[in-house]
Amino acid sequence: MKKLLFFAITINLLILSSCKTDSGSKDSSNAKNSTLPKTSKVNNKSSNLQLIYNMGKMKPNEITKMRTTAKGILNLRWKESNKKAWIIIDKDLWEYEFIFSGREMSKPNQMVGHWIDFDKDLTYTYGKYDKELGSGQYTLETNQMTLLMIDDNENVKPMEMEAKLQDATFIMAGSNIYKDNNFQAKLKRISSRPIES
Repeated sequence: MKKLLFFAITINLLILSSCKTDSGSKDSSNAKNSTLPKTSKVNNKSSNLQLIYNMGKMKPNEITKMRTTAKGILNLRWKESNKKAWIIIDKDLWEYEFIFSGREMSKPNQMVGHWIDFDKDLTYTYGKYDKELGSGQYTLETNQMTLLMIDDNENVKPMEMEAKLQDATFIMAGSNIYKDNNFQAKLKRISSRPIES
């Protein structure tokens, strides 16, 4: 059943990426730029991080409220689980292959080199190739396979997703709690940080 679900998600992602058309007009590029977050500290890092953060048109006061709520939930889940880590998620690093966010999907090979590393101490780091771009704290609630991530950057909203892990594939499917129901990502397991060629 899990293989069938993974196969269906992969096919949908491939169909969406092949159906995307590029009109080449200036209006379509302006429409894409208008959906970027208004948080200046986030905007300065990388356009691919906009897809990873999935911030849309978030207001700073919304982010503050979300982070406060998420920190309370994170601490409660840590207490309930005795801060237990799970080898299925923290054994290796994960490299992003595709991200679907709202109406946008990453282009083929756009996410190459972008990775995230979940550690046993329930922290994570992420970056591109050998450069670390950020870090945060997480918890994985295994009854419902819910992953909660809180970035150390106060300008980045928390994310809560359903984690679908199978062998070397990790699918993140966003929930509506922190406005991530428009977000899906496919990652592949890697043994070390990617090397830029």
